[in-house]
Amino acid sequence: MKKTVGLVLAIILALMFVLSAGAQTKPISFHYHERRVTVRHKGIESFTHPSYPGYRFVVDSDRVYKGIAIDKFHHRAMRMIYLSKGKDSIAWLPIDIQKVLCDKMATPPMPMQSPPVTIPGIVPSLQSLPGCPYVLYMNFSGGRIYNINWCDTAFTCAAAQLTTAQIIETWARVAEKYRLFNVNITTDSNVYNAAKYKGYCMITPTWQWYGELPGGVSFVGAGWNLIAYNPCFSFTTGLANTPQYIAEATAHEFGHLIPGFIHHGQFNSSCVNINQYNQGHGSGINGWAPIMGSGYGFQWDLWADSATTAATCYLQPQHDYKQANSNGLTYRVDDIGNNINTARAETIINNSFSDSGVITPGDTDVLKISTTGGSLTVNVNPWSWNGSGTCLLPKMVIKNSAGQIISIDTPNTIGITRTITGLPSGSYYVFITGRYLISWLDYGYKLIPTAGQFYITGTITQTAQPPVIQVNNSSICKGQTTTLIVSGGSSYSWTPGTGLSATSGATILASPTVTTTYTIVGTGSNGLSGSTTSIVTINPPPTITTSPSSQTISAGKTAQIVASGASVYSWSPTGLTGSDVTVSPAISTTYTVTGTSSTGCTSTSTAIVDVTTTSCATPVTTLKFNTANRTSALLQFPDNGACSYTGTITPAGGIVTIQKSSPNQVHVTGLKTQTLYTLTINGGVPVQFKTQ
Repeated sequence: MKKTVGLVLAIILALMFVLSAGAQTKPISFHYHERRVTVRHKGIESFTHPSYPGYRFVVDSDRVYKGIAIDKFHHRAMRMIYLSKGKDSIAWLPIDIQKVLCDKMATPPMPMQSPPVTIPGIVPSLQSLPGCPYVLYMNFSGGRIYNINWCDTAFTCAAAQLTTAQIIETWARVAEKYRLFNVNITTDSNVYNAAKYKGYCMITPTWQWYGELPGGVSFVGAGWNLIAYNPCFSFTTGLANTPQYIAEATAHEFGHLIPGFIHHGQFNSSCVNINQYNQGHGSGINGWAPIMGSGYGFQWDLWADSATTAATCYLQPQHDYKQANSNGLTYRVDDIGNNINTARAETIINNSFSDSGVITPGDTDVLKISTTGGSLTVNVNPWSWNGSGTCLLPKMVIKNSAGQIISIDTPNTIGITRTITGLPSGSYYVFITGRYLISWLDYGYKLIPTAGQFYITGTITQTAQPPVIQVNNSSICKGQTTTLIVSGGSSYSWTPGTGLSATSGATILASPTVTTTYTIVGTGSNGLSGSTTSIVTINPPPTITTSPSSQTISAGKTAQIVASGASVYSWSPTGLTGSDVTVSPAISTTYTVTGTSSTGCTSTSTAIVDVTTTSCATPVTTLKFNTANRTSALLQFPDNGACSYTGTITPAGGIVTIQKSSPNQVHVTGLKTQTLYTLTINGGVPVQFKTQ
């Protein structure tokens, strides 16, 4: 398979090369004298350099003719220069390959090793700074790569053979190394794809396409969004499949990719370069290495200010912080004030507090702790994963409100613990900054402050305690008043004042119209204050309905009324109870029902019963004689409800019998012949008839 390495991005590249298979077996000699080639000045031309048959060069006339060709298999590079004013002749001169390609990052000594898993773990969506437009993507899932700047044929990278826990650890370690920068380290491809500025690194066991097994590879200075020179690679196979090593290599390759860092070299006492990679110094708690070196497994991983890959340590220094800021990696926004006036006030809960922050180079975070006096214990620890991968060595200074120093802690340990006793009442300020890791110099190395995330916890033991304030809650109906009684202090203040009879005092009448939370601050005899809250809940009244709400009956009849919407009911004017009542009013009546809900709130509704009264004076409607001489008759008239009926006949002598039926019947007997009679029922319209 043909191998390729692409253009260097530190300068505008016009030439690309493809290293053929023959170049792997036939050494290429680089000479310091000029190699001349004549090229066309227009159009695009592909040609083979006669002195370098292993390369194929492509000249793009739309760009300035200058570029770099890389022979990664012989760890060499050439830079093109012009030889004529007409720019039609060029020459190739040797340059340091480390300035253009991290092509052989060393593999670790492998004191630690994790066996690869058969089934890779699920990659969780992780982000170190969500919402940041600058994104560096750690691809653990593998995928197909076709990028002629890496290889002239496509190849597939397998997913990292890590568990989900190992993926999280690897991500967390890289995220901490970039914590001080305004960049989001993520494992989520969707976040990467949506980012405005981005770069990514493939974390994979697949290395065979590269021809040899380094810890990782990357182009130098690709910058944001230049996809042609992405991704960089971390080869888990060469990194013992161990999260700590993989994280160190990935952070290193990201450092090449975006800010364009080159390696920090190592020098002897004569200031002569003895290693292209600074492999770290010391051991244990004092062990440190620059991120742009290859100090696998050290306690501290640091961005550095030191010499790089030059022959002597006085040449080509690289200040990582400054170069990062100039090349697209600025510091993240300061999250905590840096002096007494802008200090973040800690919230004390049960005499304890906790917080965290990020220290950037030269930054100081100041935290305010208020106490009534007594003792104060403060613990400050940098981020670490099981005690390693730390980037910040914190320094802690505690001052009083006058700015006087009470304590200074700069231990050569991972964390700080300080207890101060006998403090008077007041506010105290904890100043946290990053200190230099060591007190001695590596040759060619200048000390710069450490930076990263810290965590602070603490406790206070106060000589006087604030009062414990207690008050009752209450539940009432709208329009009612409740009594609130507070205890535990000597004096009290209430807020808000809405619906209160007063805003101070231990006993308060409250009648809010809506549910209200009142805050009561109680001050004890020692001058300390405590607070609590009282909630007055306003319960809604029930909604009462009656069915039917209106009905009409005749006098003497009954009516049924049913109420709903409450738990208990009482009726007036009857005094009846229950939801279902039967009434029989003599006259039209409006009944009022009062319903009481389960919360004790009441409401009313009404029902109207109209009573219709009719005259009992009834006319006779039919008349039938039972005898030929009409001495006996049967009369009929309608029934008018509850009336009683009496019949009157004149002249006297006849017998009137009334039988209620439908219609009512009137029987008249004992009448005389040849007599004109008048019959009246209840004084109604009379009926006359004459017997024969």
